Amino acid sequence: MGNAQRAIITKIETLARNRRTKTEIIFPYDLITQEEIERLGAHAKTGIFQRCKSYVDDADIVIALLNGSQVDDGTAWEMGYFYPKKSPEKKIIGIRTDFRRAEESEDAVVNAIECSCDWIVRSKEELLETIFQLL
Repeated sequence: MGNAQRAIITKIETLARNRRTKTEIIFPYDLITQEEIERLGAHAKTGIFQRCKSYVDDADIVIALLNGSQVDDGTAWEMGYFYPKKSPEKKIIGIRTDFRRAEESEDAVVNAIECSCDWIVRSKEELLETIFQLL
């Protein structure tokens, strides 16, 4: 995870603390260490899958990075798995800050992905504003 992403997470955590809202932010790459992957060997992918699934099961908000000409397959899976669980309290926020195009139009996102999101924001500032409304 880059410094910009960690800074956003810190801001969200601070906001949640100030509003006395219990918040746990999970970044998929933090779910398992390289040492655990090596220890699990051939079973590592199952371990990673089970951890990811467990955290998505417990999530109230999924924030999906939609940059690139195609959405990351893990992001697409997390969104598709979470989508049927959506409710007035459970939301998907997509963030697309990328200049690369998906499909033909400048603002396009893959249709199924776009329709799965409650919001698609275009900047980290807009992401924070959207999260602030929800907390």
